[in-house]
This record gives sequence, structure tokens and C-alpha cells, in this order.
Amino acid sequence: MVAAYYYNSAKKWGKEVTINSKKAAYAPSGVNTGTIGSVLDFEGKVPPGIRTGTWVVDMKIGSTWGYTKGMSVASAASIIRKLIEIASKNGTMMLNLSPTADGTLPEKQRETLLGIGRWLDINGEAIYDTHNWVKFSEGGNNHAPKINFTVKNNDLYAILQGKWPKGQMVVTSLPNSMGKVSSVKLLGYNKPLSFTQDSNGLKVSLPVGPPGDIAWALKIEGLKLNGPTSTVSGNPIGYN
Repeated sequence: MVAAYYYNSAKKWGKEVTINSKKAAYAPSGVNTGTIGSVLDFEGKVPPGIRTGTWVVDMKIGSTWGYTKGMSVASAASIIRKLIEIASKNGTMMLNLSPTADGTLPEKQRETLLGIGRWLDINGEAIYDTHNWVKFSEGGNNHAPKINFTVKNNDLYAILQGKWPKGQMVVTSLPNSMGKVSSVKLLGYNKPLSFTQDSNGLKVSLPVGPPGDIAWALKIEGLKLNGPTSTVSGNPIGYN
């Protein structure tokens, strides 16, 4: 009843609104991929794979949802790593802050937010208004950097995490059978990168040092890419 009243009122207001819900609360079928009229919410937990439709992970910036004395605060790096993973799986993040009783945001939380902002100043293009690729990641073992993928229009972003590769790196998910890459750029670096592409993947020559820290995004052009998997209604593709 509350949801119906809210949505009917929103129609009169001429505003687009939604409700966040857990599990299959708004799914008549009892299956959360069939959620109707709400955004599926994962509290502090990132789902294991790519999900269609519209969904969100809400995370707390510290050890408690509300301010508590002596609470620990997550680093910018830890929040950014979660954000990259969520975006690569087609989701969005809602970050919960914990101000004190008078509305002041403690300095440690401010430092984390400023660190996230500095990273987004360089790499936000690979996060904002993006959706998932056909796979969300590769690597992350045997000393290979972890690479998460996002898509915006006709551009593929490969976001590197871990130790900065020296010299050349290989994106094994992009052999020439996936299509011909026309250019590769590194966000925050003002020169195009040289590369080759063969059956083993896309081999990219990198500068000596990275632009910034935490993670770095390659912008890859020339490929025919998948479209977004979210829909105007917010329901997963294929669900009526």
C-alpha cells in the first residue's frame, strides 16, 4: 500500500522515483531478477557476476552505519576497488557516510572522500554512465594485474589494479578475433599508447610510471561492443 501510494503520488508530481528493496520483495515470481517497480539492493555485498536490470550495492564508509566514537574508516583505495567491481558487473554504489550528531563529517571520512574524488577526476570516464562488457574481469593471479571492464557507447575501458606493469601488458580477453582495436589511451596520460593485437590478446606498451595511484584505466576504441543491459523500466531484459 505504501509503495502504491508513493508511485501514484509521484505520477501526480511528474517525478520519476523508485524504491530500493532487498531480495525478491517486489518480485511476484519470487525471483529477484523479476523485480518490478524497485531497485534491487545488495547491502554491503557485491553479487558474484554480471546482473541485468538496475541494482545497487549500499556500503558504509566506516565500521558502523551511523557515527560511533572510535569507528574505523575505510581507505579511498578500498572503496574505489569495490566501485570498480560493481560498475564492471553493471551495478551502482550508494556510499553511506556517518556524520556526528551536529552534522559534521569527521576528518578521516573527508580524507577518504577526497581521495575518491581525486581518483574520479582522472578515471571517472570509465565509471560514470557505463555498463558491463561481455565479461567483467580477467587476471589478478600469477602476478598479472587484475583488469575490470566497463563500456560507454563505443568505448571499452580496461581498469587495471595491482602492481603497475613495467613495459608491456597483455589484455588476453581481446584477441584479434574479438575485433580490430583502432586506438588505446591511458586516462590521465596525454599521449596515445602503441599496441599490437594478435591471437593472444591486445599487447599495450605503457609509460614508465602511472598517472595517479590505486587503479588505472585504458580507453580502447574501434570494437563493436554490447549495448547496455539495463532498461527504461528498470526490469531486466527479457522480463515483461
